[in-house]
Amino acid sequence: MNTFPPEIEQNIQQALKRGLPHGTEAHVREVAARFKGDISKLEAAIGALYVGNIFGWKVLRLAHTERTLKQFEEILGLSLRDEKYCPAETELSTRHFVFRFSKQMRDYWHVVNFKIQDPSKPSRKLIE
Repeated sequence: MNTFPPEIEQNIQQALKRGLPHGTEAHVREVAARFKGDISKLEAAIGALYVGNIFGWKVLRLAHTERTLKQFEEILGLSLRDEKYCPAETELSTRHFVFRFSKQMRDYWHVVNFKIQDPSKPSRKLIE
């Protein structure tokens, strides 16, 4: 298991207290049981729900295109931008490099739309 500085560990412990709303797991299990199609898309959609709950939908949006997120929402039958499932930001959002960069630039949507890029860190999927 990874170890983190105390301030990040505190944020991790706080994030662990927040979970998905009651009934969400049952909903996801039903979606999975009734799913027809490419299982990797189902797996990615379920993973996005949990990652979005932990890191926030803004981090999801940096890692995926809008089209991909719409596909996930269609598969799951819920909105990944609904605050009860995926808050915009969480205590752990800043562990995502590009999210931190967007905060420094003070223009999240320009970073999302690739109008501002940091050439030293090209990966939009890196969690540190």
